[in-house]
Amino acid sequence: GLAPDTVAYSAAIAACARAGRAEEAENLLGELLGERLEPHVITYNSVISACEKGRAPRKAVALLDDMRRRRLSPDAISYNSGISACEKGDDAAQALRLFSEMQAQRLRPTAVTLNATISACAKGTLWEEALRLFASLPHRGLAADVVTFNATMSACEKGGRWGEALHLFRAMSLASLSPSLVSFNAAMLACSSAGLTSELFALADALFALGLRPDAQILARLLMHCEQEGLGAREEDLLVRVEGLCPKASDALGASMLQGSAAVVVGLRRLEDGCTDGSSAILRREAALS
Repeated sequence: GLAPDTVAYSAAIAACARAGRAEEAENLLGELLGERLEPHVITYNSVISACEKGRAPRKAVALLDDMRRRRLSPDAISYNSGISACEKGDDAAQALRLFSEMQAQRLRPTAVTLNATISACAKGTLWEEALRLFASLPHRGLAADVVTFNATMSACEKGGRWGEALHLFRAMSLASLSPSLVSFNAAMLACSSAGLTSELFALADALFALGLRPDAQILARLLMHCEQEGLGAREEDLLVRVEGLCPKASDALGASMLQGSAAVVVGLRRLEDGCTDGSSAILRREAALS
């Protein structure tokens, strides 16, 4: 039969990438190179995309390096996939390196590029870099979307910059964007960490008004503040509201998990009231992570 050529290999690699089969895509690229065929940029892009789906940032970065060794110029798609792979693999330093390299090559970052890089910064608690990238959007002719706001807010919240996180949340309405559950989570975590109880519960009310259900971590924080402030009625109301948002049998498990988390947090909090030694701090940490 006919020997497979670069086009055939590229098509097979692309199919593997779409299916998220990174190892098979890499093996096919190895076969292509072993046959001394010339790979195209699109061929490498498919393998890098497969590495992104497979959360393999080191392999994605190695492929970009290999492209340059073979005198192939990575394009915007190559870098976008590489940066996304670094973001999913929690490698903020590499994501920022690729972003800088992309600009040095005079390739124009897209909203997808900025969102992935800012998300990587959030995971790496690099709030200053996240804010710098966010502020650069207008100069690049790009507009922040909900994903951009959420990633930047998350970076600020994790970096202890609670004021900046809340400022970004309020700025969403000025940008005619509707906050998502992720937006509320970041803002509520910032309020909780900053001890802004009234703002925290105002956000909770807005969340419920939109028919959104808080996740276990947010519910835990809300109940902890109820316990701290002696808001028994508010505590009961929270549990009733959560249950009311899970009327379907398919949501029963979610409701059970949320209420179970709430019960654990309340129990830990009450137990903590009787602690006189270092175990108090341990209980508080466990409650926050529930």
